[in-house]
Amino acid sequence: MLSIAHECEANDTIIADRHFAGIIDFSQAERHGFIQAFVAFWMQRHENTRSEDTLYSAAEVLLRGCEEHFRASVTRIKKIHGVVPVHSEKHFEELVLGLISAKDLDDFHARVEVIQRDFPLTNSWLGWWLRESNARMLFETHTRMEPDIWTSIPNTTNAQEAQHWKLYSAVGRDHGLLEGLEALHAVAETTVKLFTANLEGGLIRYGKAEPWKAMINLIGRSKPSRAPALSSQRDQFRRRLVEWRIIKSDNAVGNAFDWFPQVLKDKLNDDLDDDNWTQSYFQTMFVTVKHCSGDGNGHHYQLFLHAGVQGMENPGAKAVRQM
Repeated sequence: MLSIAHECEANDTIIADRHFAGIIDFSQAERHGFIQAFVAFWMQRHENTRSEDTLYSAAEVLLRGCEEHFRASVTRIKKIHGVVPVHSEKHFEELVLGLISAKDLDDFHARVEVIQRDFPLTNSWLGWWLRESNARMLFETHTRMEPDIWTSIPNTTNAQEAQHWKLYSAVGRDHGLLEGLEALHAVAETTVKLFTANLEGGLIRYGKAEPWKAMINLIGRSKPSRAPALSSQRDQFRRRLVEWRIIKSDNAVGNAFDWFPQVLKDKLNDDLDDDNWTQSYFQTMFVTVKHCSGDGNGHHYQLFLHAGVQGMENPGAKAVRQM
């Protein structure tokens, strides 16, 4: 905040609350940190006439929440098919994201009622986003920020996240305090050098800028791993498990691999001679070790291997080794 104030003063601009408005994620620690810094800043200014409580209220309306964090949360919850049925993902996503573009409070509450009715298992998740402190930062129908300030602020923290990635790439993580400060100072010096070089027309990078754009032109997305076929294969496999009567429905609630033991059990009971190696990969093996002191010429050991799955024989189950 001091740096913002210095910039305003250098440009003969009167410092106002709106100069400190910005976007954050939904970390309560980050939110409280901003509010405390805002209050402390103004309490130290000789021109300030407001109380701490008044400043606290003023700080609350200067923060906007990152929509991308909300969208990412929607994506995660819609993939939990015990909560959102597999064939209702798109409907759920449209309903929830529609809260951002709601025309007014009546429209907003009507959308919330539909979500709670059609997807009742999402109520606790939705309730977190509807908390007053979060809703004010995310939904325009709830904000107390001045409209022109709201529209002037980016709706995501992508730029900040990109800068975090650059910092981690440059200096790593988990430094001690002094080492971390030295690393940040080195980054600052490098940034100044790049800025100066750019002003003088020098090159500040190797190769082409923004290589992901070339990837988008080539395959239609920035990363090969984002292929839509991945989720399609998952849903097809889930439907196959329903056909095999291994899970009750494609919306069954359970751990990620609850279906696996049943598949393995059925496979082991198939008695397929040509699949013994596949079965033995999952077969539990037990080893019995017998030992005696011997007859003076050394110790004797015997190893007995036993198949751990009843009804299956292991080729080495009766092997004996003496030493």
